[in-house]
Amino acid sequence: VPTRPVPMVWRSFCRVSCLFLLTSALVRPIQAFVTAALHDNMYISMNASSLSALTNGAAVVTWGSGSAVGTGITYLASTINQQPAVSFSGSGRIALSNVQLFQTSSSPLSVFIVFKPASPTSYQFLLNFGVGSSCNSNVEVGFDWSSTAKPVLHRGCSHSIKSSLACSANTWYAMLLSIPSSGTFSAFVVNRDAWDTTTTNQGWLSAGTYPTATAALDIGARNDGGTGNINSFFSGEIAEVDVWRATLTSSEQESLWLYTCQRYNLACQSTCQAPTIANQAAGGACSEGSRLTSGSSCTAQCVSGFTPSSSALSCTTGTLSPSTFTCQPNPCAAPSVTNQYNGGACSEGASIPSGSTCTLRCALGYDASRESLSCFAGIMTPAAFACQATTTTSSTLTTQTYSTTSSSVTNSTTASSMSSSSNTTSSTTTTTSYTLTTETYSSTSSFSTSSTTISSSSSTTTSSTLTTYSMTSLSVTSYTVTSSMSSSTATNS
Repeated sequence: VPTRPVPMVWRSFCRVSCLFLLTSALVRPIQAFVTAALHDNMYISMNASSLSALTNGAAVVTWGSGSAVGTGITYLASTINQQPAVSFSGSGRIALSNVQLFQTSSSPLSVFIVFKPASPTSYQFLLNFGVGSSCNSNVEVGFDWSSTAKPVLHRGCSHSIKSSLACSANTWYAMLLSIPSSGTFSAFVVNRDAWDTTTTNQGWLSAGTYPTATAALDIGARNDGGTGNINSFFSGEIAEVDVWRATLTSSEQESLWLYTCQRYNLACQSTCQAPTIANQAAGGACSEGSRLTSGSSCTAQCVSGFTPSSSALSCTTGTLSPSTFTCQPNPCAAPSVTNQYNGGACSEGASIPSGSTCTLRCALGYDASRESLSCFAGIMTPAAFACQATTTTSSTLTTQTYSTTSSSVTNSTTASSMSSSSNTTSSTTTTTSYTLTTETYSSTSSFSTSSTTISSSSSTTTSSTLTTYSMTSLSVTSYTVTSSMSSSTATNS
């Protein structure tokens, strides 16, 4: 039997109904698990969905077992992922009386808050349990007093444990604090990520010193020491506050995060780990710290003399983009000196890559005081040089003439009446001249002249000796000329 087609309106209705049933089937087991497995040890449960009887914008008078004190606390029917929340304007709080957070001085405690700060840079608190004096035994969860927007677990008098990461304004967060039965608190788990912490002054309390007194618990303000001095009001929205007088197991925490991230559509595990880079700055590769919240950026930083290949990395739901960077050594600028070459002091150009050399050059008539400079990470070694005027030194051997002259001498003797004889001795003048030719040296290399001996047939000797010179600036240090000569002729008759 032929069937008639289902009208379009019925098909659309079926699609919506099926989607609703499927969504309900997925969500209900999560909520059921939370209420069954986690509710057993739950001490305080404040969920904005319990206020659904209120109209949007209505004043909140009571929430859970707490009562509103002050003004500006209203109900928002649909805010985070269409879920309700309670708005705090910064002038009111929810006060719960007769609260005992710790059954013994070493009892564990787990606190879970889903919130959106409007202005986290001011000193304000989400939750406060004030007992004893203002410096000893408080449980105060809020933001750092130094306007950094970093979550802090405070016990009074600046003794606290602070997160290394900051919260952003108008952004939703789910934060779990686990206070152990031994040791001390060590980490804020925000959107399923463990945020590193730092200790201020004496830090927070250690197991064995937890306050066991019964006192008031305030949501949205600080009551330091339970003295009634109410201040540091929270401005923003809170969707949920849960407290367990127990340590949640790993599976319980997993279930809590599964429920929370789906219910509020949070980007869980949204923080990014800063990369570790060679030659990064002493404070780390990112100026913002070792971890980054989703939507923020890592400002890349390197040690002096190096530049990051990327100026910033963006963090989106746990992923950095780009994923990393490198610290690259800076080049060196070519030096500028008087009388340098017209095209620049370095033959390689105006910029010298790190690890390379600048070959120096000067204008015509000038010489560089050194051959080159080495560049590493933006620094030249040696740091400077000079272009000095070229110096030419001449060595002149002056022309000299040496001569010797002997005059003639005649001796005569005459006797009368006797025979005579004469003896004449003559010396003939002999003139011998020796000339050393003028020489001029102009060189930047080593040179030498060996000894030269000049002899004549008249037994005349002249020696000229020039020492070896190693010349850089053309200077002659020593020059010696030695001349000895003799000449004689004898005639006997």
